[in-house]
Amino acid sequence: MLKLPQVKNIQITFLLVVVTLLLGTIVFHNIENWTFLDSLYFSVITLTTIGFGDISPVTPLGKLFTIFYVFLGIGIVLTLVNLIAKREVENQIEKKLEQRHRHHLELEMLKAKEKK
Repeated sequence: MLKLPQVKNIQITFLLVVVTLLLGTIVFHNIENWTFLDSLYFSVITLTTIGFGDISPVTPLGKLFTIFYVFLGIGIVLTLVNLIAKREVENQIEKKLEQRHRHHLELEMLKAKEKK
């Protein structure tokens, strides 16, 4: 079962990822004079570390912004991935514990029947 603070942390971090992508899109659009689509595309491939290399900043300000954007943005994206992975692992552990508990109860019921 998902815990409320866990879901809230994921939601907040997801919102931070969206805001970071929007920030990158707007800044690259204004600094590099790229279309909004190219700016969003570059922001996504940069923060996901895909980096195709088909477009890249050419202005000094764009290059400088990219340095800070990468360090900030990749940290935020990795935090989101970490929170989601942690939730999934915890869910799997909880399911296994519930299965063991049910199995234990079934064994106890069988033992009780055998005693009668």
